[in-house]
Amino acid sequence: MTEQPLVSVIIPSYRRETDLIRCVKSIRENSVRKHRIFVLTPEISQSIKTSQIIYDFLVIDDNSRENSSRKKSLWAIINLGIKHADTDWVVWLNDDCLVNRGWDKEAFSNIEDNTALLVFSAKGILSSPEYRVIYSAEGIPCANYGALRKSSGFRFDERFQWFYGDADLSMQIASSSWNIEVVDFPGIIHNHKLDHNRVENETNPATEEDRKLMDVKWRYFKSVNNRIIKMNLFEKTLQFAKVSLKKLKKKLSNDSAF
Repeated sequence: MTEQPLVSVIIPSYRRETDLIRCVKSIRENSVRKHRIFVLTPEISQSIKTSQIIYDFLVIDDNSRENSSRKKSLWAIINLGIKHADTDWVVWLNDDCLVNRGWDKEAFSNIEDNTALLVFSAKGILSSPEYRVIYSAEGIPCANYGALRKSSGFRFDERFQWFYGDADLSMQIASSSWNIEVVDFPGIIHNHKLDHNRVENETNPATEEDRKLMDVKWRYFKSVNNRIIKMNLFEKTLQFAKVSLKKLKKKLSNDSAF
């Protein structure tokens, strides 16, 4: 009986075939669990076709560009990958990422039933492993690279163009009954040394619209989160009162027996 894939890995890619091939090769060589790889790209080059034959991954036309101009956000592309994924857990990576041996075993070994998001610890070529935190005063971990439980129903907000989409996803989950877990194992290496040559970093900066949208989202999150905190405090107080009353009744009952 053939083992079914347990994890889908989706990789958006655009005109970086050399990095993409290195990324796919790294996943193939360093993964422990059965997985399936989806590459999302607006144009399928000959090198992608050749690497597909060698490394066995699925290519999906993400329909994200027209005459080389972007018409979809990164988050819309990732949502498309999540839609195509045929496993409940979906990992997203950049095409210039590499993975360390056993990254998936560490990430998926001890998952709680109500966990919706795994935040991966990542590092650059010369930097220490870290994961991002939204507004550090709140301490909400944010998945620059991560894994989403598809059945949880959470998806990225496609209105964000380049930045903040992962932060928004974390806020969605933090405002719900689902949990976020941080994977401390430094499984992901982001090849930062190539980013200064990437045209998209110059043509797709964090826009003013992105910042405004994040500000609105953050204010909403704060109001929802404050209600959750107050509700939890009320429920804990009520539970404590019930336990105390039960103990008091038991004590009075014991005292009246004498």
